[in-house]
Amino acid sequence: MINVDRMDALIQAYLNLKSTTPLEADDKLGEILSELSPLIAKIADDYLGRAERDDAAQEIALHIEERLPRYNGEKGTLRAWLSRVITNKVISLRRYSKTHGGPATVELDDEDERAVAPDTEVDTANPYNEAVQ
Repeated sequence: MINVDRMDALIQAYLNLKSTTPLEADDKLGEILSELSPLIAKIADDYLGRAERDDAAQEIALHIEERLPRYNGEKGTLRAWLSRVITNKVISLRRYSKTHGGPATVELDDEDERAVAPDTEVDTANPYNEAVQ
C-alpha cells in the first residue's frame, strides 16, 4: 500500500530539485518508483501478464516521470491519479503490442549505442546491431 503522505513529500521534493539539482532529483525519482513498484506490477499484471510486465516497467517509469509535474492534488487523490496514469500507459502498451505483434521498444541508433557503451564499436552490418568488442 502506498503511503500517500510520504509519496506526496517525495514528489514535491523531486519537483523542487528537478530544475536545480538534477542528480538529487534522480535519487528522489528512484525512491518514488521504488515505492510505486508494487502498484506498477499489479496493474501491469492485470493488463499485460508477468512476461510483458518487466519490459513495460521502464516505459511506465518514464511515463510517470513525464507526468509528475501535471499532478494537481485539488483534482483528486494521489493514489487515484497514479493508478490512472499507470493504467493508461499499460493500456497503451497493450494496444501497441496487439496491433504491432510485440512490445513497444525503443530503437537505438549508432550514436545512442556509443553513448551507452562508449568504448565499443557498433557493427552496422550486423542485422542485430550488436556491439563489437
